[in-house]
Parts: sequence; C-alpha cells; structure tokens
Amino acid sequence: MRYFGKSMLFLLCTLLFSQAVLAQKILADTTLNYDRFKNELDAFRMKAGSEEVWVVEFWSSSNSRSMNEVEAIKKVAAKYKGKPIRFVYIATDKNRKGWLTQLSDRKMTGEHFIVSDTAKIRGLKKGFTHNSIPAMFSISRTGKVSRMKNIEEMEAVVSAEAKTLPDHPYGWTPPPVKETPPPPPTEEELLRGWVYHVVKKGETLFSVARHYGMSITGLQTLNGISTNEVYIGQKIKIRPDPTYKPEEASN
Repeated sequence: MRYFGKSMLFLLCTLLFSQAVLAQKILADTTLNYDRFKNELDAFRMKAGSEEVWVVEFWSSSNSRSMNEVEAIKKVAAKYKGKPIRFVYIATDKNRKGWLTQLSDRKMTGEHFIVSDTAKIRGLKKGFTHNSIPAMFSISRTGKVSRMKNIEEMEAVVSAEAKTLPDHPYGWTPPPVKETPPPPPTEEELLRGWVYHVVKKGETLFSVARHYGMSITGLQTLNGISTNEVYIGQKIKIRPDPTYKPEEASN
C-alpha cells in the first residue's frame, strides 16, 4: 500500500509537471470560452460605430485543411497585430489534449476555445452558417457577419478595414485622462455673487457635476469639500454670477 501511494503521488506530480510544461509552450490565449464569446459577440454587434473588427475561424486539429488555413490566418494576424483586429479560433474537437498539443506545436497566437457540445455548436452555427470546416468569417465594425471563401479574401477584407482603424492593437485601453481641477477662485471672483445649485432628492455630486459639465474634482475644489457625499438642500457653488453687481447688493 505504501508503494502504491508513492507511485500515485509520483504519477500525479508527473502529470502536473507535464501540464505546466505544456502550458508554458502555449502562446495562444485559451481563457476565452463559449459563454463569454457569445456575450461579447452580442455586445459588439449592438455597439454602434465600433473601432474594431473580428475574424472568426471554425476548425479542428484533426482536419488537415483546417490546420493549413489556421497556419495561414496566423501569418495574416502577425501582419496586423498593431491594429484592433480580433482573431478568434473555435475548435470543434472532441480531444482536448490533441487540441492543446496543436496549439503548442504550431505556436498558435490569437484567442482559442474548444466546443464539443452539439447544442452549443448548433447555436454558433445560427450566427455563423456553415456545414463543414474550416469555415472563416469576418465581423465588420457595424456587426455584419460575412463568410469568407479563402485566405486571399480574408486578407483583402482585413487590409481594407485596417486602413481606417486606429493605430493600436486589439484590447488596448487608452490611459485615463487626467482631470485638471479648475484653479481656485480669484479675489475678484470671491467678491462677486455665485450661481448655486440646491441639492434635490436623488441627486449625487456626480449627477450635479454632469448636469453642469463639470468634474467632481472641480466641484470639490470650488466648494472646499473632500467627499462625494451631498445632502438634500445643500447649496453647491457652481460658478460666479456675471449679473451680480456688488454695488447694487450694498444698497
């Protein structure tokens, strides 16, 4: 029994080590899955004027035509890695280990996930109509799905789209815009009257700032407050009142 236990432990360690080694060799992003892809696809197609396009490939690691097409797509993707073009590869394999091996051996890039469930494959085919693999599709920035016959057609589509896409890779997030708070009021402004907003039920500092086209930081600086909390009836200083005349107020 003791020998059996040591053997099982050795086997488990070997298996975990093998998986770790395999994972290290895989360059592809395999974090995508069926549900996330469907949700992101729906969101993308509903978004107006998107600044990205997608290429979606249905393939199988046991299909030679698929493997040739996937290799060709990989080369096109490398040429446009500086553009917001998303390359998604959906494998219909039954053998997950074989799929992972191909991703590793062929140094695949892009986003990959595997679907072996018949109902899910049928669901995908409602949006990407095809009867055999490989099957390649483009999704334009307007959300239109188009079947592409071959690599040449795909590269022509990608090349045309790339000309009007921004110069950053897919998934790039612009750095946050640093808000510069307005300068504190001058002595002259302090002598003048001010336009105030009286906080009503349901309002927040954010909603007040948005209403007047101001930043929260600007309102906080102008009013000498450090929190985002407001209360009903609170008077929030907005801007100097140009109609205010100190001489009239003193009479």
